[in-house]
Amino acid sequence: MDLSQFSDNTVAWAVYALSALGCLFVAWRIALWFNNVEVRKIFGIVAAAVLMTPAYTSASGGDMAPAFMVLVMEFLAKNNAGVMRAAQPLLTIILLGVSISLVSLLVRKVTHKAEPES
Repeated sequence: MDLSQFSDNTVAWAVYALSALGCLFVAWRIALWFNNVEVRKIFGIVAAAVLMTPAYTSASGGDMAPAFMVLVMEFLAKNNAGVMRAAQPLLTIILLGVSISLVSLLVRKVTHKAEPES
């Protein structure tokens, strides 16, 4: 693949991906200050979801952008339908991630409770 096949959108997404990974690394470092391990995990999940969830920029589809950016811009433009369009994938990913985290916590508690203490 040569460079003529790349578009400005591809370059922009690559730069954003590197920046999002840097922000995610900083969020994980901040989460180390939390005493509760589960709160630390949920904070990391929410940070990853906010930074890495894409959403369509228009109702007809087409270009995509980070969902939180679309959400903020649609909110500032007072476009309620656009806010809901951007919030739907973001909230879905956050809910899915937190649900998986809570199920893993429950499984871990049950399995550690079943093991006899030495």
